[in-house]
Amino acid sequence: TAYEMLRSLVGSEMCIRDRSKVCIDDVIALKYQELEMYPTPQLLPAQGEGLNRPATIQLYNMNPEHKGAAVSTTKYEKMLKRSNQNIGARFVSYAQTDHHGWVWTFSKDHFNRDAGAPA
Repeated sequence: TAYEMLRSLVGSEMCIRDRSKVCIDDVIALKYQELEMYPTPQLLPAQGEGLNRPATIQLYNMNPEHKGAAVSTTKYEKMLKRSNQNIGARFVSYAQTDHHGWVWTFSKDHFNRDAGAPA
């Protein structure tokens, strides 16, 4: 499954292109340096169903800033890698592009919240 997420410069809007028939508003919450899938646990489908399957996620316009101040790209990438570790995701890349600013790419096998299992 592939998701494309476009975040506005202020982070208040996003556009998601998904190839399945899932109500995106019910299953995705975008927070500061975090993408939460199925924030309502009752909506989490079995692994392999809905969006609860292997995914590569790209967040666009992830400019290297912290609390409104510019930070080095190296420092910001380290913060993103820590965020990935916290949610059991694999960091893929953090790179500047011509059309989407800085793009953070990571992947996950599933979005279950089982204790001890990568989510």
